[in-house]
Amino acid sequence: MVQSEKASDNDVIQRDTHPSTGSDHGCRDNNQTNSGMHPDSPHLSGEIEKAKKRILKNVFCLAVAFLFALTSMAGLSRLQSSIHDIEGLGTVCQALASLSMAVCCMFVPKLLIGAIGHKWTMCVSFCGHLVWLGANAYPMWATMIPAAVIAGGLGACVWTAQGSYITRLGLQWQDITGEPRPAVMSRFFGYTSAIVGFGRSIWRRLYCSI
Repeated sequence: MVQSEKASDNDVIQRDTHPSTGSDHGCRDNNQTNSGMHPDSPHLSGEIEKAKKRILKNVFCLAVAFLFALTSMAGLSRLQSSIHDIEGLGTVCQALASLSMAVCCMFVPKLLIGAIGHKWTMCVSFCGHLVWLGANAYPMWATMIPAAVIAGGLGACVWTAQGSYITRLGLQWQDITGEPRPAVMSRFFGYTSAIVGFGRSIWRRLYCSI
């Protein structure tokens, strides 16, 4: 009887100890599984570098696209009162384009960006610039007035989409690098303004002098 009681006590002790040991192993396995990849692993560092290069590529590609689009637009706009001076066609078109931009910037960019996104909004807006440039090849009231209204309205969209898209790229950069948000935003907008402003100041004068 004493031996059987000792045996049963040993069984209880073994049952009490083994589950705890198994649970400890399970916790270790779960911790190892849920820990994922180490932050300093080469693979993760490579993915971060790829993401940073992609963001910088988008910023510089956007700046170059604005450089080419706005150089031609701004250069031709400054010649409107000279090349279309009959009945003040050029001056009226410039006024309508500015008025259209001022009115449309209050509600059109939000609707267009929400419908087709930032990139497609900029593409569609650049097409509006092409319509205005094409209308200058056949300068008359029937072509210039609608083209000026379209270019002004879509001009409001392209500037809003550009600022919003650069802001999104800056937030992505902040999430990856942990840099302060004001520093990232200032640097990204500085890149874009430097490329567009420097190129326009040179090419616009060359364009107007031809």
